[in-house]
Amino acid sequence: MSASHTRGVSTTAALPVFVLHPDADLVATTSGALPRVAVDGAVDFELANHQLEEVLEACDEQLGLSLIPLRWAVHQIEGPSELVLVAHARDDALGSGLAWSSGTTDGSQSLVEHVLAADSAPSIIDPPAPEWARRRWYAAAASWAVEMMGRAGNPPVGRLVLTRVWTLSALGWIGGERGRCWFKACPPWYRGEMTALATLRALGTPCLPDVVAIDHDRGWLLMADAGATGPDDPAARAAAARALGSLQAETTSSVPELLASGWEDRSLRATADAVAFLFNETDELSHLEPEERRLLRGLEGEAVEALQVAPLVANSVVHGDFYFDNVAGSATRPVILDWSDACVGHPFVDLVQLQLYGDIPDRDWPDFLDGYLTSWSSALPLMALRDEAARVGRVGHLFFAESYRRIQECQDPWSRWELAGFLAEHLRLFLRSWREPL
Repeated sequence: MSASHTRGVSTTAALPVFVLHPDADLVATTSGALPRVAVDGAVDFELANHQLEEVLEACDEQLGLSLIPLRWAVHQIEGPSELVLVAHARDDALGSGLAWSSGTTDGSQSLVEHVLAADSAPSIIDPPAPEWARRRWYAAAASWAVEMMGRAGNPPVGRLVLTRVWTLSALGWIGGERGRCWFKACPPWYRGEMTALATLRALGTPCLPDVVAIDHDRGWLLMADAGATGPDDPAARAAAARALGSLQAETTSSVPELLASGWEDRSLRATADAVAFLFNETDELSHLEPEERRLLRGLEGEAVEALQVAPLVANSVVHGDFYFDNVAGSATRPVILDWSDACVGHPFVDLVQLQLYGDIPDRDWPDFLDGYLTSWSSALPLMALRDEAARVGRVGHLFFAESYRRIQECQDPWSRWELAGFLAEHLRLFLRSWREPL
């Protein structure tokens, strides 16, 4: 799931920074407290994560610290909970007014203890924190990226710059003589992207990023730069949707091969098996109003029946997070990125996420939808395809609610705030869509 989906968490104007010593169990303090940097607009997780490079530059300029980011944390230091950048220093040199300390006096001592525990003994936290939340990870990842770029004939220029660190991935780039490459790391339970790209490329699928190297065991991926993401050009957006539809329609016959290579079956029938838990057991129900919870419980049987209806188009590739922040390239060669949520299922569930996050005006949606559906015109008449898209749109939010539930099961306790409320929001959207006529 994309970081841009992540709910904001209020912070103060001055961002607290937890800086771990490069080798010793020490933290940088100023008069016993965590240092702070002023960053314009860094008011929530979503914005701060997209501003990570800016935040790191502010640390360099204001504190004299060259940092490698580990993760974001929400912690109550003084007053309301604040967003904290957790990082480690590249060396032990400190700027004026800073000192290495064994602890803090500003209310962040429990954060100090947690970070040190996650770094030195990650197994005591269950589920464990991401690998990149530990100091030794960066050196190995950067060394691999440099080596792979050299082998590919694109000698690196500069060092690996991380631009995003959160539960699901660490993302960064490294310059090269023939253009920059993007590095991505995923935790063991979220490495579908490596399998997806390998199998789709073997099938000769277009619209994929150019893969430089993959390390399946460590969950590392190196890709050539595909250009800016999030195109505003309507033609580029429409081309990306058509490209996804074509990919899906052309790979329906490859489903047995995909499943054999490790793709997961997440058909709507499989989602039906999760409804009882989603509607009754998950902690995310606390984000719903009592009346919404009552309505869900009353619809459990109908929801299961709706999910078990035989699809009118064959199960195929599901991207799982298709919207335009995960699209690069151009109208003539769209590139679809971020295949971490890829699975086998009803292809039209990707329309649910696209309509929710694609920022497509309502007046334009029917034409946009028809453009996507043209890829399926050999299977069914357009009117039948529209009806099928409407049916899947009605229950598709349950597919995404289940996606968030599965992710949350694997998040370490200090990361669960990142996706809090999103499962519940998809349940709320399901209730809303259920009340609308087909």
